[in-house]
Amino acid sequence: MARMRLRTAVRTGRSLSSGRSPSGPPIEGTGTMQRKLLALVSASACLAAGLLPTAAAAQDVGTMKVVVGGLDLRSDAGAKLALDRIRIAADRFCDDGSRELSRRAEIAKCRAAMTYRGVTKLDAPLVTARYEGTGASPAIQLARR
Repeated sequence: MARMRLRTAVRTGRSLSSGRSPSGPPIEGTGTMQRKLLALVSASACLAAGLLPTAAAAQDVGTMKVVVGGLDLRSDAGAKLALDRIRIAADRFCDDGSRELSRRAEIAKCRAAMTYRGVTKLDAPLVTARYEGTGASPAIQLARR
């Protein structure tokens, strides 16, 4: 609704740009009013454009899905396969194809955190042992004495 109003205001301003009303004599102060309206519309558009990336980033939350049905998590082979699937899912979940160095560091942190969460959520002793055996550190480290 607001978008429609802005477009209507801009159209109305354009039709009055000559300083004449559509049906009659010149209107005083039209130029000043038109400039104010144009400034208001421009400021609103800039503000809206600035908020778009924030709205997109807020919706950027997803779900990582790992299928482990049919795996024997009590066997070494099943635990290895489950951990591989968790890592692959974390790679797909976190990697956006960016080659920027700062973004690559964020992706690596995301992978580590999501792998840790996947292993923790699965709560299978052999998978956890394999994960810890690789030297991977949890996303959150607790203080030790």
